[in-house]
Amino acid sequence: MIRNYEYRLYPSRKQLDKLYSTFRLCSELYNLLLAEHEAAYEQTGVSLTWYDLNNLITNVKRHDARFKSVYSLVLQDQADRLSKAFSNFYRRCHEKKQGKCVKVGYPRYKKLIHSITYPQNNGAFKVVGNKLKVSRIGKIPIVLHRPIIGTMKALTIKRNRAGQWFAVFCCEIENQEPKLHPGPTVGLDQGLNHIVVEADGTVIEPPKFLRKSEKRLAKEQRKLSRKEKGSNNRRRQRHKVARVHLKIANQRGDFLHQLSRELAEKYSVIVIEELQIHNMVKNHSIAKSFYDAGLSSFISMLEHKVSETGARLIKVSAAYTTQTCSRCGHVKEGDEKLGLGDREYRCSCCGLVIDRDLNASMNIHRAGQARIHACGDDVRPSLSKAVVAEPGTTRSGGLA
Repeated sequence: MIRNYEYRLYPSRKQLDKLYSTFRLCSELYNLLLAEHEAAYEQTGVSLTWYDLNNLITNVKRHDARFKSVYSLVLQDQADRLSKAFSNFYRRCHEKKQGKCVKVGYPRYKKLIHSITYPQNNGAFKVVGNKLKVSRIGKIPIVLHRPIIGTMKALTIKRNRAGQWFAVFCCEIENQEPKLHPGPTVGLDQGLNHIVVEADGTVIEPPKFLRKSEKRLAKEQRKLSRKEKGSNNRRRQRHKVARVHLKIANQRGDFLHQLSRELAEKYSVIVIEELQIHNMVKNHSIAKSFYDAGLSSFISMLEHKVSETGARLIKVSAAYTTQTCSRCGHVKEGDEKLGLGDREYRCSCCGLVIDRDLNASMNIHRAGQARIHACGDDVRPSLSKAVVAEPGTTRSGGLA
């Protein structure tokens, strides 16, 4: 199992000069390889392979002594990145031809990269006490706020928009025996009014960190707009704006990490909707709220956490989870269909009145149970007419 550990770095001014020089040379090399790749394709109609790109790096180092100041594997990593970029580009082109809604995204030239990678632990980096010894850079002070578990395989040094430096260790951990989680099962409905509504009625409100920091962010952005372009004052103010964004992202990440950890440790089976976030944010009236809630990040964190606790994560289709009555299975359609502003579900067949998110979470939970015990089912009943049944029971042809 591969796991990453991130730690804060505090490089000196001399080390900063070396890091910035390495970043500039790597971005220059990446652009040079991209230009050679395009030229070769225009002349021959054939793309350069990974081996061709590495041969180009060797020729570049022979003719330009500046690149010899950078560790060789760091330069080779630029060829890896470009090769992967074109592989993903060709894959997306193929998906586009098949009718999938994807952006092709041709590889672009880089003004400046924001990370370098030492892809092999062959003595190029080593943790010595409270310092990280890196080839061609030196011993950089590092804050080891938690132990590094496993065997270090690779190192990435990166810089964020606020000027903070981090070291990310890619470690290999021995596969442990799978755990058996004894907890109960739950269905989760994710939304904007409530970030999570559990099938048992537990409601978790979204903290709305971006909304709470909008005034401070707007103030700093107004100051930035008044600074002269290219000046040191503008550069410093840009870092201040970046730090506000960074604090919001850190608050959101901390909240989602704690929430996903709590759910993964509490429940043995977690059922969620298979949401299409990229389609949801096309509605500009709610796009900011979706990004502020971080639903996509929450799902990714939940997938990672359940793999550690031995729990199981099941994704079911989001179709009709909101429009289906959790008691009798009646589906609202046509003029009866609920809109975004309708917060209560009122069933015209059995008379059930319930919060729409709680109703959806119960349907999601039941669909997950059906998939476990009946090898697959959806939320919408296949019966032509709804039949009243007790909550929590199942019947053939649809949901109870």
